[in-house]
Amino acid sequence: MDPALSILDRALKGDAGSLSFLERTAAIYVYDGTNPGQPKTCGAWDFLNQALTEVERYERNGFGGGAMNVATNNVNLEPHVQLLATMSKRAARRCPVSDQNLVQVCLNNAAQFHGSTEHAKHLIDFNKQMRDRVMGRIAAITFDFANHPKNMGGGSHFSVLSNPIAMDSLCAVVAANAISTGPHEFTSLVEGWIVPSINNLPPLSVAAIIYHLASEAMGKNAPIGTRDALRKLFDSVISKVLAPMFQEAVRDSDSDSDNGSDSGSMVGGRAISHRMAAITLKGMDRWCAATNCSISRMKKVCQTANIQIIMSISDSLYSDSEVVIDALSDLLDTLLRQNAVDQNALDGLAMAEKFLKEKSASAFGDSTAMGKVEDSMRAETKDRDHILAELVSAVGMQRFRFSSRLSSGDSGVCRCLTSIARSVAVSSQALLRSGALQGTERGMIDLLMKGTSHSSINVYSIALDAFTFIMTPNSDISTRLLPVLQGKAIVPPSIVGIPSDDDVDIDLHEFERFREHQLSDILTKCYINCRSYYIESCCMAIEEFCSGAPNAHTPFQMEAALFCLCAVSVDASKRALLLNASPAAQLAAAKASNSQHLGLATQSLDAPSIASDAKHHDEKMSRCILAIAKSSSTSLKNPLFLSQLCRLLGKYANWLSKTPSEGVLDAAAHLALTSFNESTSQFGQQNDIIGEMTVSPFTEAAAALRNILSRAPTRFANAEALSALENGWRSIYNSNLDANAAVTIDDRRALCTGITRVLAVLPIEQWTPSLASLANPTINCIETLVRDASKSPASIEKARFEQIISRMGVEICVLAIALRTFNNFAKKSSTDGQEQVKAAILPPLHRVWPCITLIAKKFSGYEVVVSSLSEFLLIVVSLNDDGKDLSLITEACEIAVAIMDGSAEKKNHQCSLPPILEFVQETVNIFGHQAEVHANGGFTTTTNVLTENMHKIIQNLVQKSFHAVQAPIQEGNAIEDVLPGIFAICRSCIRRCPVLLMNLNAGDGDVTHGAFAVTTKAAMSSINNRQTEIVRSALLYLDDAFSLATPASHTTEAVTSMALKHVNTIREDLISALITGACGMFPREVLDPAGNLLHSILKSTEARDAERICTLVVQKDSFRLGTNARHSVLLTLGRGTQGSIAPSVFMDLFDDLWAMHQNDDTGGNIAGGDAISLFSKKYGGSN
Repeated sequence: MDPALSILDRALKGDAGSLSFLERTAAIYVYDGTNPGQPKTCGAWDFLNQALTEVERYERNGFGGGAMNVATNNVNLEPHVQLLATMSKRAARRCPVSDQNLVQVCLNNAAQFHGSTEHAKHLIDFNKQMRDRVMGRIAAITFDFANHPKNMGGGSHFSVLSNPIAMDSLCAVVAANAISTGPHEFTSLVEGWIVPSINNLPPLSVAAIIYHLASEAMGKNAPIGTRDALRKLFDSVISKVLAPMFQEAVRDSDSDSDNGSDSGSMVGGRAISHRMAAITLKGMDRWCAATNCSISRMKKVCQTANIQIIMSISDSLYSDSEVVIDALSDLLDTLLRQNAVDQNALDGLAMAEKFLKEKSASAFGDSTAMGKVEDSMRAETKDRDHILAELVSAVGMQRFRFSSRLSSGDSGVCRCLTSIARSVAVSSQALLRSGALQGTERGMIDLLMKGTSHSSINVYSIALDAFTFIMTPNSDISTRLLPVLQGKAIVPPSIVGIPSDDDVDIDLHEFERFREHQLSDILTKCYINCRSYYIESCCMAIEEFCSGAPNAHTPFQMEAALFCLCAVSVDASKRALLLNASPAAQLAAAKASNSQHLGLATQSLDAPSIASDAKHHDEKMSRCILAIAKSSSTSLKNPLFLSQLCRLLGKYANWLSKTPSEGVLDAAAHLALTSFNESTSQFGQQNDIIGEMTVSPFTEAAAALRNILSRAPTRFANAEALSALENGWRSIYNSNLDANAAVTIDDRRALCTGITRVLAVLPIEQWTPSLASLANPTINCIETLVRDASKSPASIEKARFEQIISRMGVEICVLAIALRTFNNFAKKSSTDGQEQVKAAILPPLHRVWPCITLIAKKFSGYEVVVSSLSEFLLIVVSLNDDGKDLSLITEACEIAVAIMDGSAEKKNHQCSLPPILEFVQETVNIFGHQAEVHANGGFTTTTNVLTENMHKIIQNLVQKSFHAVQAPIQEGNAIEDVLPGIFAICRSCIRRCPVLLMNLNAGDGDVTHGAFAVTTKAAMSSINNRQTEIVRSALLYLDDAFSLATPASHTTEAVTSMALKHVNTIREDLISALITGACGMFPREVLDPAGNLLHSILKSTEARDAERICTLVVQKDSFRLGTNARHSVLLTLGRGTQGSIAPSVFMDLFDDLWAMHQNDDTGGNIAGGDAISLFSKKYGGSN
């Protein structure tokens, strides 16, 4: 194999060296001085020229591809040619000027080149000639009739160059080169060559090149003026090239023969006709998208060539080719989407004209011109409505063919027809609502209904999306569609292992995503249009399932009915709650419901009708809950059903707590608790279905109990209910360490929150024993775990030890949740404030404290433990948020300090620091203002001791935090996870105790290493970090730091002066880094805080200095958008310096800058493109 083909062959096999060679060859030029007498540059065009020669030589020798390759064992060159075409397209997208600049850079960097300027110009010109030669060869290949055989019915081709994929790629190369050379050359290609010679060129190549021309022109790197040239050429390209080709391709495809064709046809063979129709449709789609053409204008342009494009489109709907229908779907979607834009513009004009007519002519002038524009647009709207009516009728006729394609298993055509029906339905929804179609839409709706019944999600998801736009209360669509939707909510049997004849094309995850998003939306829409029918249908189905004989499918059918109720829980529960509402509230609901159907011929609702509907909702839902509670169905053994049932109970908890129906709330609570107990006793992580479910019965049952108990805590504040809840809570702990692993910490959090909510409404004298009863199982578990973890390392396996440590962290966190939740709720019902609550919390706190101390001492090297300790210590701190009793606070902070000291001594344990740093931050947030009182010297005699002690506690905490991470930060090798924590602590200090922060050393006693100075420098160096969270936290800290350096009423002059001194040391570098980062360097997620920070800095920077710094930055190589964009950016930054624009403008600027600088394969040609022209106009008004 020849050299170039050999490199391509190795690259296709994944050889890293060959891939790297092709990458560099396409991007740069290399100087070859091996022959001093004939030096040259080598790059993409030299390689492409050599490779094309080798391909042609290989084929002449009888090898390479097509049918002949089947008979030989030689290498098939089809993939080689496709790779070559991809490489060629990348090089062709580079404009000639950029190409010449790359050659010049190569010569400037070549140590062996000592030629003159004339010699360098000769090499540059030679490279241009090589580019022209290669592009000429590729153009000759694409327009060679020998590469376009008329008979391709068998799918074979006679050359690697006649492969449809390779040929299309080569046409894309021709188009990319035409666009990159500029609008003049691009226009000359179309007007001077393609249009005049349309009958003498291979039509497939012409259509492909025309298609790729528009696609390339829509890129952000298209040269300036390309879109304008596209608009000027639109009429001739559509009327003289694409539309005639499409019309003839549709006519040829009507032939019954797969191989023959009329001798007078431009294209031959049905397969080629389908390809021709598809590529012309794609071409029209791209040209219409690039020029914002509407379907009305498209029709008018085609009429100039005596082509009825709407009729041709209607005929193409009967094509048996999926690619044709797919391309037609895209075209109609583009055309009809533009119609929506035009309609919005027309509405705006109507409003403006109405406003002008209401004002005096002397003030606003004559509105005749605007009226003429509006008349013109109204005429186009009328024409558009007529076209839409034609399309609605044409699409409706396809319902019969949809059935035939469905029976033959052709899902592709079914999908495309459904997509077309969706586009037409969405665009004609105004006509549907007004009744202007006079029943002609029934066929289209029938087709969409058939689409919803399709077994493939790729089909029925499109049909369902259409109904969200066209479903109205004055039609029967909602009632017709609801049974279909309920069927779609049933989990397909094949997914859950039940034998079935239907094999769906999705798994459980995909099905759940479909239900939770798309199906839920359409169910909500359906419910709004037929509320009573919807609720009655779902509830009656559940009652029937509960009373009937169960089978293998019953749990899944019941689960689907419950899902349908869950999907509308927000609206349905609100409607049911109106039963006991005041007449005024019912009247307001009636008005709101009527406003949803404004302009439609529907019956208006009043307060009595709302009350009647609310009663209907309450009765049906109550019967449904009671039927499930009384049912002895085996559905409770099904995890999917249990999850959905508990989800329903949780979503309707507000209604359940207020319904007047007797026994419903108790039944719901019993169901939720029973479901939780069933889940913990029967299901585990080993269950296959639970392993695939995105939610679990444990989670939903715990959430349902939390919601029910929180909504009506007093209903369960009795001995019987408390006993049941206690048994359910203890069931989690009545097992060994491995059991109930599927009950996550979030599940326990939810259940614990609900139980503590009930405990908080008990009589105060019951608080202490009740809370102890709740906390004891958790504390017992913690004590057991500490004993097990403290055993000799030799007596316990590593995996077992890690399991113990993980469970230890979970149980500490659960105890913290119980104490915090009780503290929050009990304070609201206590008449003696915090003291009574503290009296109930102190016993379990004192009991567990020795374990907490031991855990902090021995196991603080594990992040899961430290994270839980941090949350637990915050509970202790929050018990004394008034700062009057410092004993518990002091002990909690001592544990935190001990953890940080241990981390500093064992640097390999610094991964455990972030959680404890969060504790320090929250402590500063709570007590920082008290420490600041002492730091400012503003305390009184009575508060002297408290504020002094609090100052010492906060100072020690923050000091120890810096000490734990100080050395790594100063050495530049800090473990990156600790940086966001330090930045967060300093932000809290800036807001709560800035004086304390300014007087704080970083830990080594050197005043030049003050905490504020060290953190500011660390933040400055962190904004170029690769981790998004670190960059974001650094930017937010710097924003607060610069705010502190700005004079304000809440800060002293000394603090402001000291802060300003430190931030001034980084001001210039920071401005430069922010602008450079916006030029494609920053993670996209940090652009908003970066823009906001730059806005804050520039406002406090002298205008002359800001201009100098910004000018230097945008003149660097990192800014690749050219002179006009540079000028626009400087203008916007200048306005920011003056404070005349909002921070949001900087955020938008950074977002656009970042997007423009993203890497592509155009060789940096973006500076002269249409996208840069729009950017310059947006930010500077430049042309």
